[in-house]
Amino acid sequence: MDSAPRTRPQPEEPDDLSRAVYLHCLVHEGSDAHAVCRALDLSAAEAEAAIAVLLELRLLRAVGPHGVLVPVSPQSAAADLIEPWQQEVQERQQRMAVVGDRIRGYVGTYADFLNGHTPTGSSFRVDDRGSLVQRLREAAHACRGELLVLRPADSAPADSGDLLADTEDAVLSGLAPDVELRVLTQHAARSSPAARSGLHGLHQAGAEIRTTADVPLRLLLFDRELAVLFAEPDDPGCATVVTDPRIASFLGTLHDRMWDTAAAFIRRADEAAPRLDAGDLRTAILELLSAGHSDDAIARKLAISLRTCRRHVSELLTTLDARTRFQAGVEAVRLGLVPTP
Repeated sequence: MDSAPRTRPQPEEPDDLSRAVYLHCLVHEGSDAHAVCRALDLSAAEAEAAIAVLLELRLLRAVGPHGVLVPVSPQSAAADLIEPWQQEVQERQQRMAVVGDRIRGYVGTYADFLNGHTPTGSSFRVDDRGSLVQRLREAAHACRGELLVLRPADSAPADSGDLLADTEDAVLSGLAPDVELRVLTQHAARSSPAARSGLHGLHQAGAEIRTTADVPLRLLLFDRELAVLFAEPDDPGCATVVTDPRIASFLGTLHDRMWDTAAAFIRRADEAAPRLDAGDLRTAILELLSAGHSDDAIARKLAISLRTCRRHVSELLTTLDARTRFQAGVEAVRLGLVPTP
């Protein structure tokens, strides 16, 4: 928006012709257009143009069937012409004040919504990208304690125009410095340059980051009161806002349990993020294998090729002396290699 101060329009100076006609009518009361033409040696068009200006400014009044020109003082003309406008402006200002007061009456309701103080069971979809970014910015501004994030590895931004980049920028720009930010993502993020870059940016913004084998959906949870879920892979620009305190509390507990068993992405402030080594990768594959995921699903979740995934699965079966994937999962749980389901 242009913030340059507006300059007041310069008044239009009276032209010599209309000034001469006005002076003639002041001196010669009862003149009409014909008398003006004769006295000032004007053509009919010139006289009509000058008289039209003076009539518009209310400095002349045409009276009677012959259009006798009656001069009016500038003070009276201004009052006659401008006072109705001033009255209209005052009425509009009064209406603006009334409407403004009515709108401000809903400020508390909107603040309650941002803080999750809405009727139990309240949730709604946000389909418009601009509205979503604005809601996230306002929710971040209202956040006072903590922001919990679930961030699948495949949601890393491809460029600066990506929705994830927009929403994370909106959240970080509105978040107070003392708000605790905890981000949980997948092990696969360690081996993705784009994902690592985004996570390092979050770390520099003060986030604590951990990784785990699988993150089922993208979530932003503000103060365990307001949740924003990105649960529709076919429509990444759509989000569901949940203000039900019971659901928000459940999502917070889910994040806590995943967090407790996750690995630190950056162990010290001066330590580079470790790459996902073969042991970490096989542990992640084993966890997903034990949960019953197919090779295709495991490869997709961990951002590795299907061929690499199958090679590791084959080696795990051999290591665990298992003939089937099911046996490998059972043996992994028995040996404590993966958490008990």
